[in-house]
Amino acid sequence: MESVEKKVVEIRKNLLRIMDLKKKMIDCEVSWLQMIRMLELTQYEAIKFKNGELPEAEKRALKILENTPKNIIERDSKYKLFSKFLLEKGITATGFAKKLGVDIDKIHRILREIPVNRDYEIENKIEKEMGVKIF
Repeated sequence: MESVEKKVVEIRKNLLRIMDLKKKMIDCEVSWLQMIRMLELTQYEAIKFKNGELPEAEKRALKILENTPKNIIERDSKYKLFSKFLLEKGITATGFAKKLGVDIDKIHRILREIPVNRDYEIENKIEKEMGVKIF
């Protein structure tokens, strides 16, 4: 039983590290597929990387992300916060939109501050669901 518990703890640590890496990738506006291509991983290595079983690839990925310009990291902060929230909760943007009863395109326009008529009601719904004041 102890070996099973150790394996569970190890897997949990791996997943937490990968979750942090994914959050940094969101900040740097790098997709998972782009990262795999930059690291030149095979399909098998990509699966192991996604499970947190390739620490050397994680280090290389972090090095790549460190070279991201600050202006990219700082732009669209509300949208990136929203994306991180979805990642933590394990839900999709479409599922979130259905839960709120709002069109997904409207949520994207509000978060990215695309010039439209401001909809305070939807902003309040988003903040209430996330539990964070972002507007």
